[in-house]
Amino acid sequence: MEEPFKYQKVLFSNTIIYPIHLIQYVFLYSVRIRLLFSFIEFSFYFLSSSSLSIDLFLFGISTSSKKKGGGAW
Repeated sequence: MEEPFKYQKVLFSNTIIYPIHLIQYVFLYSVRIRLLFSFIEFSFYFLSSSSLSIDLFLFGISTSSKKKGGGAW
């Protein structure tokens, strides 16, 4: 992972490369955090059968779908 980064740094100027990598890392980590939260929501949904957990689960689905629709990706 570090070798291509060094190679790109030689080819292009730092002002072009660093923002691109920063955007990629932020996007990757936001996807990972979203997957982690959806896994937690599913585990809550399957472990307890109370109406409160189902409401939280449905609320999580609605908020995550709104976030996906509004993004630039």
